[in-house]
Amino acid sequence: MTLTPEEGRKLHVLTLLEGKRISLSQAAEALGVTPRQVRRLRVGLRREGPAGVGAQEKMRQSPQPRRSQTASACAASPTHECHVWIAGGVAEG
Repeated sequence: MTLTPEEGRKLHVLTLLEGKRISLSQAAEALGVTPRQVRRLRVGLRREGPAGVGAQEKMRQSPQPRRSQTASACAASPTHECHVWIAGGVAEG
């Protein structure tokens, strides 16, 4: 496995953290991230080894924006009139 220079730097800092040579806050400062992000990186390292320090955005996909079924139904209506059932009655949009 080949690490990018940034991933190699993360791995080095996390290795120092794991060896108790630096603190969590020092690791966060060295990496330019929050302590919470360092904890997440450390979990990734423990679970997956060096591959766990890779770019997290590559591993997670952004959720796609969703249109509610109501909005879709309203847009599909030829007159664009909507009747939405709510507790206690009908709201018209």
